[in-house]
Amino acid sequence: TNILQDMITSRISLFCLFFLSISSPAQSQQCGALTSRDVEGPFFVANAGLDYAIAPANEINDNTQGVILMGQVLDRNCNGIGGATVEVWYAAGREVEYKFRPDKLWYRGKAQTNQDGFYQFLGTFPGSYPGRPIPHYHYKVTSPGRNGRSLTTQVYFRDRIPRGYENYVQTRGTQFAGVRDVGAGGGLQNGGKIVTFNVKMDVN
Repeated sequence: TNILQDMITSRISLFCLFFLSISSPAQSQQCGALTSRDVEGPFFVANAGLDYAIAPANEINDNTQGVILMGQVLDRNCNGIGGATVEVWYAAGREVEYKFRPDKLWYRGKAQTNQDGFYQFLGTFPGSYPGRPIPHYHYKVTSPGRNGRSLTTQVYFRDRIPRGYENYVQTRGTQFAGVRDVGAGGGLQNGGKIVTFNVKMDVN
């Protein structure tokens, strides 16, 4: 656990710097359409306690499961929103399930974006289950302040759309994440995937 925490501390700033380095002013003016909304579903749990490592260490350290889940929260003018709250939850684990109290709330995270709107979690790739055979993350993003606005959506993967869901995702182009493999030492002890999902909100 201490080794994992040390790894987290040393690398979170490096990944934020990486994304800052590739986010030029020209790119920031072309950040795409507003992120579309999606249903919250019945499995949301408020005030999940995990703010960074949101899956068991043995799963994070398995290169077939481990994921750095990261991105940027943007306003309608493509500026990063600092202090936004990002909540994520998903089904995973050996039996692919959501966790609820009194069990430890694995696969659920809640964190605030940094001053440039970046967020990051260390978790695993979502599974699928009979009632919902499409792998997905759930997101709820809330802009800062007393009158903060919330956007609830879900995140999908272009190469993991099961038969029968093609029409369902046809109009959800803003809800697809980017995925790339990363080797050992790239933020995950034994390698895994970096999943990137930016959220553009209809706020100033």
